[in-house]
Amino acid sequence: MRFLLGMRRKLLYSPIRLCKRSHSSVTTFPGSKSHAATAASKAARTRFAPSPTGQMHLGSLRTALFNYLYAEKTGGQFLLRIEDTDKKRTVEGAEQGIYGILRWAGLQWDEGPEVGGPHGPYRQSERTELHQKHAHMLVKSGHAYRCFCTPQRLQALAVQRARMNIPTDYDRTCVHISEAESDERAARGDLHVIRLKAPDDYPVFTDLLYGDIQYGSNKQAHNTGSYSDPIMLKSDGMPTYHLANVVDDHHMKITHVIRATEWMPSTPKHVYLYQAFGWALPAFVHVGLLQNEQKKKLSKRDGDVDVAVYRDKGYLPEALNNFVALLGSSHTRKDDVMAMQDLIEEFDLPRLTVGNTIVTFSKLDFLQKSHLRTALSLGSASSSISPTADPQPAPHPILATLLSLGKSLYPNLPEDYLSRCIHLNLHNLVLPGTYFDSMVYMFTPSVVPLYWQPPALKALKKINSHLASTTLAVPTTPTGTPTSDPATVQANGSLPDLLLPLLTDLARIPPTDWTLQRIQEVFPHHVDKVRDLPGFQRYIALMQFLRLAIAGGTHGPGIPETMEVLGREWVFLRFKEALGLFTLTEEDKSGGELCAVVRRAGGGEVLTREGGWAKSRSEAEQGSV
Repeated sequence: MRFLLGMRRKLLYSPIRLCKRSHSSVTTFPGSKSHAATAASKAARTRFAPSPTGQMHLGSLRTALFNYLYAEKTGGQFLLRIEDTDKKRTVEGAEQGIYGILRWAGLQWDEGPEVGGPHGPYRQSERTELHQKHAHMLVKSGHAYRCFCTPQRLQALAVQRARMNIPTDYDRTCVHISEAESDERAARGDLHVIRLKAPDDYPVFTDLLYGDIQYGSNKQAHNTGSYSDPIMLKSDGMPTYHLANVVDDHHMKITHVIRATEWMPSTPKHVYLYQAFGWALPAFVHVGLLQNEQKKKLSKRDGDVDVAVYRDKGYLPEALNNFVALLGSSHTRKDDVMAMQDLIEEFDLPRLTVGNTIVTFSKLDFLQKSHLRTALSLGSASSSISPTADPQPAPHPILATLLSLGKSLYPNLPEDYLSRCIHLNLHNLVLPGTYFDSMVYMFTPSVVPLYWQPPALKALKKINSHLASTTLAVPTTPTGTPTSDPATVQANGSLPDLLLPLLTDLARIPPTDWTLQRIQEVFPHHVDKVRDLPGFQRYIALMQFLRLAIAGGTHGPGIPETMEVLGREWVFLRFKEALGLFTLTEEDKSGGELCAVVRRAGGGEVLTREGGWAKSRSEAEQGSV
C-alpha cells in the first residue's frame, strides 16, 4: 500500500484504546511468508538502543520490555546499545540512569555495556572508525558523496528557496565534484560532510504489523532541483543516527527491530542503506505511541512519565512492567495481572496492536496492589490477617520503608504499634508515601476532626436513613454553622438499643485480655443477630456507626481487627466521642445504660449535643485528647 502524507499522519497518530483487553483485536501478520516464518521459528536477537539525553520514560521502558520479552520468548538474546553520538544532547549521568532503570525492572541485557559480548563495543561513540569506513564505502559505490558547502551557503540557499516558494532542501552542488577532486580536498582537511544520495523513490519495506509500506516519491522535488539528501557523516567525523543505526544493527546481527512508530518515517532510508551495502534486512516491527486522553503524545503534563519517578514513589517493577506490557498488546488470559514469566509466555508479535494507545493510569494502581499482595504473601484481597498473630509476610524492602516512614511521621508512637498498624492494612497498600494518609485514624486517640470529612458525613447520612427515634448532631463547620441539617427519621429500633448489648460485652473484656480472639467471640454474636432481624436497615446502620466511631468513617480493615490494634482505651474513648453525635440523656433508658457502660469502661462522660461537641472538637484540635 502507498502511504502519502495523510496516511502517514493517520498511521502515526490514530489511537486505539486498550483499557480493557480485546482479544478480537489481535492483528494477523500481513508481512511476507519469509518474515512470518522467521519471526515464529528463529531465536531472535533484539536490541534496545537509547540515547543518554535525559530520563528514561514509559515509552522507552515499553520498547525495552517488548524487545526483552521477544528475545526471551524465542530463546534469543537481548542487546543494549548506547547511541551517544550526539554529544551536544548527552546528559551527564543519563547513561548510568539507563542501566539502573533496566536492572531495577529486571531487564538484564545479554550483551552490551558493563557485560560485554562478541559484537562490541556497545557504545556508538566507540564505533566511530567502523561508521566512517562504511560511509566511505557508500561514497565509493556512488550511493553517497562528499559535500563541502559551508553552513553560510546552506543558510543562504534555504532563504533564497523559501522566497521562491520551493522546497528548501539541498541543491546537490557538490555531487558534481569529481572523485579525484573530492579525495584531494578531503585529504588536505577541507571540512565536509557525507550525504546519502537519495533515490527518486525509497524502496517499499515490510512491517510485520502494518504490511508493505511505501512513502511518497521524491521525483517532483528532484525535478525542481531540491534534494533531501540526509547527512550520514558529520564534519567532525561522527555518524548520524541513520548510518550508525544500520551499521550497528547489521554487525551486531540484529534480527528484529522493534521500536515505536515515530521511527517509521526513517525506515525507508534504513532499508535503502541495507540495500546499498548488500545486506539482508532485519524484521521491522513498529508499535504505536503512548497518548493521553486528548490523543496527544504522552508528556509530563499528563502525569509522571519518567520511570525513575515511579520507582522512587514505591511502585514495584513487576507492577510497572505489567502495566506497560498491556499498552499496545493483547493476551489470552482472563486476568491482566501477570508476572515476568507470564508476560514472556504471552508475548507474541501478532498480538501487538496496530495504532496508538491511550494511557489510563488507574490501571497501574490496581496492578500495584495485586503484585504487592503476591510479594508480601498476603493471598487474595479477601483474606483476613491478624496484625498481632505474629504476621510473617515474605521479607520485602517495602516493609522496612513503611516502618521508617511511620517512625518519622509519628516518632512518639512505639515501633511495635506502628508495625502492627502497617500489617493491619497491607491489603490496601498502594504506595508507601500515601499509606499512612489512608489510615490516619490509627495514629491519634481522637477521630473527632474526621467527623467533618466526607466519609464521616456520608456515614451519618446512611445512619439517619436507616434508623429511628434518634436525632444526629451533624458536625458543624469551624464557624459553627451546620454542614447540613440534622435529620430525624422514624423507623423501628433505635441505635442505642442495637449498641447496648455489643458494647456491654466488649466492656467486659479486661485490658489484659483485649485480643482479636476475644473481640471476635463477642462481635459476631451481636452483629449477626442484628443482621438476621427483618429488614437490613438496622444492620447497615450499626456497621456504619461502628465504622464512624472507630475509624471516623474511613474505609479500611475489618472493625474487630482495627479495634484490637487500637487497644481498649482508645476504642472506648472513640465510642464516647461518637455517641456524642446523638441526643442521649440519662433519662432515656437505652441511652442512659449506654452512657453508663462507656463511662465504666474508661471512655469518660458521653458528650451530649449541647456544648459537648464544641468542647470535644476544641480539645481534639488542641491535641489535649
